[in-house]
Amino acid sequence: GMYDIYSVVQGVDKFLPVDVYVPGCPPRPEAFLQGLQLLQDSIQQERRPLSWVVGDQGVYKADMPSQREKWRDRRIQATELRTPDKL
Repeated sequence: GMYDIYSVVQGVDKFLPVDVYVPGCPPRPEAFLQGLQLLQDSIQQERRPLSWVVGDQGVYKADMPSQREKWRDRRIQATELRTPDKL
C-alpha cells in the first residue's frame, strides 16, 4: 500500500481469515448490507467446526473438557455461599 511502514497494517487478511470484502471507505450502507447477506449465505452453505487449533502438527480438534463437569464435585460440596468481596 501507500504507507508501507511498521505502524500501518496493510490489510487485515494478512493475519486474519476474511470471508467477505466490502468495498468503500466507509462502505455505503447497501454495500455493507450486501456483504452481510453474502456472509450469511456462505454460513448457511458451509458450517465451520468450533474449537479447532492450529499448531506445529497442523490443524486438530482440541479436547476441551467441560468446565461444568470439571468443577462439579467442588460445587456439590459447597455448603455456604459467599459474597463476591469474600472470595
